[in-house]
Amino acid sequence: MTRNYINELVRLCLDMAELADTHGEQYSAPDFLKELGLGFRAFSGTLRRGVIEIVNLQSSYHKEAENARLCKIGEEEMQDFVKDVFGDPEVYTINDKDKQRIRELVRKIEAEWEQEEADE
Repeated sequence: MTRNYINELVRLCLDMAELADTHGEQYSAPDFLKELGLGFRAFSGTLRRGVIEIVNLQSSYHKEAENARLCKIGEEEMQDFVKDVFGDPEVYTINDKDKQRIRELVRKIEAEWEQEEADE
């Protein structure tokens, strides 16, 4: 298993934020904060907000990865349906006249479904 450097970075950021706060509250903030032009609260707050953004990015990434997977499944199911109904997975081979006839047939079938529901 490879090391998860993002998790390690997050841990280090949180540890540094905690150390900056702890030492700053004891009036012994690290000298490098002066070089950065930050107080200990600004430094720790920036680190913590950065961690929140990392977590949000990870969440967004996984949400989009799931959406992509579902889209792929949906696309494959649609291609299977088109091939089953038309005998050809490439719908671009259907001319405009036949597309119009298909639309009319679909409307007729939908009307039949609605009538069947009304009769029940």
